[in-house]
Amino acid sequence: MQNQQNAHNTWQGFLTTPSLWPQRFWQGLSHFDWKKIKVLADQNDAPTDLPENLVLGKTIEWCFANLLMRSKRHCMIEHGLQVFDEHQRTIGEIDFLMKDLEAKRVIHLEFVYKFYLAVGQSGHLDSWVGPNQKDAFVYKLQKLVNQQFPLISHTSCKTLLNERGIDPSILDQQICFLGQLYLPVGFLESEIPFNREAIAGLWYRLEHFEGQFGDADLFFIPEKSMWVHNPRLSVDWKSKADIKAQLKNLLARQWSPMLWHKKADGSLHRLFVVWW
Repeated sequence: MQNQQNAHNTWQGFLTTPSLWPQRFWQGLSHFDWKKIKVLADQNDAPTDLPENLVLGKTIEWCFANLLMRSKRHCMIEHGLQVFDEHQRTIGEIDFLMKDLEAKRVIHLEFVYKFYLAVGQSGHLDSWVGPNQKDAFVYKLQKLVNQQFPLISHTSCKTLLNERGIDPSILDQQICFLGQLYLPVGFLESEIPFNREAIAGLWYRLEHFEGQFGDADLFFIPEKSMWVHNPRLSVDWKSKADIKAQLKNLLARQWSPMLWHKKADGSLHRLFVVWW
């Protein structure tokens, strides 16, 4: 039952996540508009077979694969196609190969879901990093452009595609890049280069967090597997004083946690507190 509820919460959070891409074609990449997928059944009905012990990125990728399998327009050919060189060393992976039945074309789709925090006030592409500074938007963009999409030109990949009756030269390459954006206090939304619908909340350092909220504010620290979930009331809310001990322990381990925040008016929000 618990796994079924977790699958439901993960699915609903996934469905409500916006694209980071501000327009159809941006940064040299064509974005796949997954919100227009027409499904065979009610897309709000969560799959019940969510695999356990998947890392968050693979869990969300599993959600996207399930959505594709329900699509009236798309037919999935491969998911997670590993590409090896002549020495059987992995050189890359194709996230999705699928047919667009209406357009009569085959799509190579790379799927990405990220959490980015704006560092500073410039809004430049190189200002967006992961909560623990182990990831950055520009790094992922460069990897997509220089490694993941060019993979279809590698001899080993061409062989795999030809074996499946796919001509690599006419593959339509697209990106589905979803995510949540977090801003420092005072950041101008007009400076954001991404889709502004992806703004999910604010981020704080501990000293700013301590001075920002009052006794009526309540908090909950979700596990990373829950970061995609929409905040909900049915969790163990704690006061700012009580949550500080948890925060200090996590920050000391150089881990920046997400927090759910319940205001005095009952509204729910997300935020990050960072260790750096």
